[in-house]
Amino acid sequence: MTQSWFYKRLGNGLGTKILRTWLVYSPTKGAAYCFCCLLFARADGHNSALTSSQGFTKWKNIERMDAHENAPSHRACFADWKELERNLRTNSAIDIEVQSVYATEKQKWRYVLSRISHCIKFLATQNLPLRGHRENQCEDVGNIGNFLGLMKLVANFDPIIKDHMTRSRGNPGSTSYLGSRTQNELIHLMAGQVKEKLLRKIRKAKYYGILVDSTPDLAHREQLSFVLRYVRKSFLGFVQVHEKNAEALVATILKKLEDDKLDFGNCRSQCYDNAAVMAGHRSGVNQRLLEKNGLALFVNCDNHSLNLAGLHSARSEPAMISFFATIEALYAFFSRSTLRWEKLKKTIPVGLKRESETRWSSRSDAVKVVSTHVREIIDLLDKMSDDSCDSVETRSEARQLFTRMVSYEFLTLHGFWNNLLSRVDRVQKRLQDPSMNFHEAANDLSSLKNTFSREGCDFVDAAITDGQCLCDEYDVAFEKRNRRRRSMPDEHRNSEISAIQEMRRVMYSTIDRLQREMRERFERLTNLDNTFGFLLDTQRLLQGQLNELRSDCLSFANMYSDDVDGNDLYREICDCRMLVSVREELRLRKPEELLNFIIEYGDESVFPNLRVAIQILLTIAVSIASCERSFSKLKLILSYLRASMGQDRLIDLSIMSIEREVTEDTDFESLIDTFASVKARKVVF
Repeated sequence: MTQSWFYKRLGNGLGTKILRTWLVYSPTKGAAYCFCCLLFARADGHNSALTSSQGFTKWKNIERMDAHENAPSHRACFADWKELERNLRTNSAIDIEVQSVYATEKQKWRYVLSRISHCIKFLATQNLPLRGHRENQCEDVGNIGNFLGLMKLVANFDPIIKDHMTRSRGNPGSTSYLGSRTQNELIHLMAGQVKEKLLRKIRKAKYYGILVDSTPDLAHREQLSFVLRYVRKSFLGFVQVHEKNAEALVATILKKLEDDKLDFGNCRSQCYDNAAVMAGHRSGVNQRLLEKNGLALFVNCDNHSLNLAGLHSARSEPAMISFFATIEALYAFFSRSTLRWEKLKKTIPVGLKRESETRWSSRSDAVKVVSTHVREIIDLLDKMSDDSCDSVETRSEARQLFTRMVSYEFLTLHGFWNNLLSRVDRVQKRLQDPSMNFHEAANDLSSLKNTFSREGCDFVDAAITDGQCLCDEYDVAFEKRNRRRRSMPDEHRNSEISAIQEMRRVMYSTIDRLQREMRERFERLTNLDNTFGFLLDTQRLLQGQLNELRSDCLSFANMYSDDVDGNDLYREICDCRMLVSVREELRLRKPEELLNFIIEYGDESVFPNLRVAIQILLTIAVSIASCERSFSKLKLILSYLRASMGQDRLIDLSIMSIEREVTEDTDFESLIDTFASVKARKVVF
């Protein structure tokens, strides 16, 4: 078939050339068809291959093309086709009124659904419940819920929504898109669109790291928080788990990745807490996943590790255990009674804090309040113990706490622990930063250990001095108790340690235990930083000596041989140095800034190895604080009154709430158009 077949010549074949608009060709079947005869088929139509399902393929019989074109049935179909074109062009088709009504209805429903979706998005991102006790518009009694209440509020200022609400109230059986089923459907579609937007970013980045932690919810379901780090961090939902052994958790993680169409082969890191089932070096989750992907490096959650180091140090000596028991007893005494708490608030500007083994900063906060206002609290307890207006139990307990506080041990240790924990707390909060990388974390933890080594003696001396001053102030005889210790060779059996010497020994022992715990728990992080940290030390990478850079690059490429080439990586770093050196105004202090500079400089062909190397290392998380934050959102969403919420709705609301910025930036217009089209087709004419 040639191009000339699509044209005809008037007259004797030498006249004007006219395009045969009715003739179409199918490349799939390799056949020609008559468009208008297929569109307006007639029972008494001309029998032609151009109207059959097989089409016209006999290219040597071109005279049949002319015969079909001159057939009466073809000419009738051609006329019908052109008549329809004219009617559609001039809006005079027989169904123009139907189309007009449909378009009007679609626009109206689109308007209504737009308001409904915005109300749902607002409530979801603010962690507010949608449903109420009695969702009945026909009765103005009871709580109809935030969603219907918000729609009624919008109706006061929007005539179309007011008309819609009035019509749905007058016709309870009609479709209004205000019911719980439509809420669930819209929430699911909106959350799905947000999640797909996140997944597109992850797939584009290619490499990612896994962050996982679990907690029970109010409905007694074990919820596994699933977060991926791909330079940035994204929450992909909760997964209900029924077994908490390593094998079941590995299967759950891999199934989640498969459902989200993410290749586990691109996983480059894992970060969990210190539970044996997760961090076990023989059969833990991290080890089982490493067997499937040797590049998925495991790093303990540094927040958990530092918390455990402090916890074990606080339990290393009986005096330390007694001190924190007194701190907890103070909180319990005042918090059990509103009257006592009111007296405390009149005495000090802040309330006492409760100590917790799981909340990373709680121990520091609890000690800080007591240490800052130790005199006021002691005076208050002394006053309450002699106040005849209080009950006997209250006076007795106040006297006991007063005695425990006005002791040499407590008056000395509160300042020691306040200094110690304040340093730890600063690092704890730094480690919770979502942008923290392992090089910065290793530097912060190393600085903390050096602080204890360098200033440990100062902490002890300051605590001893302040304790003696307070003992003098409250007339406490701190030398009244001596401790007999085991005799050593060449010593007398009656050698004794003074109270001050014993307190020094206890505090030094605690500092030593804390340093030892940190050294053991952060060994994996230190080794990782010593090996690959040079790529995240931007200043050293761009300005440092080149002596060891090539060997470092080759070592990195030996680990990630499928991702980068060591020699090319070295050359790209040298080229990048040259580009940065001539830009005096450019100050690249963080690896994220260097990565952004590379991305903005050109396409993926510019420094590809350096780009991939930095990207891989930035997937390594140092804390599962993002998972802990998702648990805070879980408690807001699945509150006591919403404990019966289904798992799917919980996941959808959690994604919209936790990924609030992405939800706000997502355009739901296509979703609204789909809903509006379906609803408009239900119009009765």
